[in-house]
Amino acid sequence: MWKQISALSLLIVTGITGLSQAPALAATAIAMDNQGTVYRVTHRSLSVARARVLTNCVSEIGGGCNVVMTNRFAGFGAVAHSPSYAGFATGADSQAKANRMALQQCRVRTPRYQICRLKSQFFDSGY
Repeated sequence: MWKQISALSLLIVTGITGLSQAPALAATAIAMDNQGTVYRVTHRSLSVARARVLTNCVSEIGGGCNVVMTNRFAGFGAVAHSPSYAGFATGADSQAKANRMALQQCRVRTPRYQICRLKSQFFDSGY
């Protein structure tokens, strides 16, 4: 399950790749709970985004939340899931590249008998 939570109206994740192409306009934090639900918050401040994503996650399930990714750059992003792992890609210069990166990250830690599938695709143009 993917929960989209944002400090502003843009509900899209910013990036860690393609850093030279994108200005630092927004900060995003992504957290995952112990049930595999992914949360994200975008804000101008990385520390605020990080604190709010943890607060939102904890308020949903009461604990077991960890920040799995933070960044400050705009671009395309994707989330891929398997039954045992999730892969994240953000800040890519194309949606196809973000999709490949998320799937590759998921496949690295997923057992061969499980399948990674794209669960979410997004774009953050910054504020």
